[in-house]
Amino acid sequence: MTSKPRNSELHLNIGSFDTVFDNRDPETLPRRRLDPEWLEYVLETIDDLPRSTALDMTLHTSSAALGKWKETDLAQSLREHFETYDMRLRMRVRENFRTGRTILLLGVLILIVFTGLSVLFEQFDLGVFHRIFTEGFLIIGWVALWRPVDILLYDWWPIVAERRKIARILKGIITITTEKK
Repeated sequence: MTSKPRNSELHLNIGSFDTVFDNRDPETLPRRRLDPEWLEYVLETIDDLPRSTALDMTLHTSSAALGKWKETDLAQSLREHFETYDMRLRMRVRENFRTGRTILLLGVLILIVFTGLSVLFEQFDLGVFHRIFTEGFLIIGWVALWRPVDILLYDWWPIVAERRKIARILKGIITITTEKK
């Protein structure tokens, strides 16, 4: 008999929901965007937990900090924010590849032009400058491919890693518990 692996648990103490939701956002509390510093803290904390399981997140707060909001409403709001954030990350990956393909095309065109210039300058006898121009043009052409290759091979990995963390949160349960004071 195999048992289902237990989800990892993340417990956070919340003194005020202004630390969770961005208080610069003019919306009312549960519709505000997540505070970027709080989100970064949560994502960094997830790194310390086992990666193979979903993540149940529990926010512990006081009823005073909760105010007029229900625990379930705020928990649902957090889930929706994480879903929206996941969608934005997915769009960033697509945009990253779109930009990479566009500038790769530009880089290849630059490589063709500068390789052609290198071949053209090989036909002229410019003395000492002959080698500087021919090799310089080749180097410029190949360097033009540096950034597109960097984008297409490496830039998307951190975004995907962040999406995996968000997916773990979305697979788990988000709850808010209040301690009466």
